[in-house]
Amino acid sequence: MKTLLSILLACFLNSASANTYYFSAVSGDDSRTSTQAQNSSTPWKTLSKLNSFFSSLLPGDFVLLKRGETFYGSITVNKSGTSSAPITISDYGTGNRPVVTSLVTLTGWEANGSYTGVYESDANSAFDAKVNMVILNGVQKGIGRYPNANTVNKGYLTLESHVSNTSITDNQLSASPNWTGADVIIRTSRWTLDKGLITSHSGTLISYTASATYSAPNGYGYFIQNHIKTLDELGEWYYNPSTKKISMYFGGNNPSSYVIQAATGENLVYSLNRSYVVFDNITFKGANANGLDINGGINNYV
Repeated sequence: MKTLLSILLACFLNSASANTYYFSAVSGDDSRTSTQAQNSSTPWKTLSKLNSFFSSLLPGDFVLLKRGETFYGSITVNKSGTSSAPITISDYGTGNRPVVTSLVTLTGWEANGSYTGVYESDANSAFDAKVNMVILNGVQKGIGRYPNANTVNKGYLTLESHVSNTSITDNQLSASPNWTGADVIIRTSRWTLDKGLITSHSGTLISYTASATYSAPNGYGYFIQNHIKTLDELGEWYYNPSTKKISMYFGGNNPSSYVIQAATGENLVYSLNRSYVVFDNITFKGANANGLDINGGINNYV
């Protein structure tokens, strides 16, 4: 805390010679000049503009996001401050803290004719190859899985035998539904879970391509996820990277009764080998990997 206060004091002492750039997601305009953006009445608008300008920031400069507003995207830090003059990203105005997020609201839900109670959203080109965060009415929901986590044995099936790290046999597993294309999550030790892509499912045999070198011990547990056929509880979801659509189970409920959001970005802040950058009074919400991915560098503060 004492160190952070020292950094903030340094920010204050250097503010007389520093530049301050304002951003408003509501009233901003990215076509304005950098001189105009130093006036809170003529701010810039987007995080994309901030990223393109970040390398022009100087030690001691401030970037201020307007309170009560939401800024979509991520921030890429590509300039360092100094010990006596850090670069500071903070807030101005009144209201709640500004929010940096990659969450988008899903719309256009249509019933899936093949699976009762399952609806599919409109495609969204902003989605990456993977989606890891989906929120329903403000509550993060888990990706669909079989068995459900609240069933017997805490949602784990049990394998009887295996071949290296390429296949498992579960004598109680049914041939239907067929889980080819899903992920199999195997407890390979008491403290590890490994994921594999199911390449074929025939009867009680599941063959998979492993993402790790560990074999599946006989008698240990596993479950299946990342397949539309797992969806059977409200809010469970599946993302199809080919169509860039999300499917969700609503049962007999109307999707329009809910607000569903999904993360489109890997990180909300990315910094590699940059130092003396301060993030103060910013709310970060909704990323598929890390809220802040700060690698290397020294004396960065949040």
